[in-house]
Amino acid sequence: MTNDPSTCDLDALAMAKFQDMADQLEYLYSQGKFEEAQLLKQEGFDLAAELDSGSTFVYLNDLSS
Repeated sequence: MTNDPSTCDLDALAMAKFQDMADQLEYLYSQGKFEEAQLLKQEGFDLAAELDSGSTFVYLNDLSS
């Protein structure tokens, strides 16, 4: 992945986010944290809907380091 916004691949970013969410869901379910898992699952559905609708996204690089 690159930090250059003109070459940022939104699909790749979204897929990485969905994979991270899936990992988090697996952990939450294994810990019995069903309410938190449901909220995260809804966030994933909402993100997918916005991607499908063609919404504009802003990518902010991690500036914490």
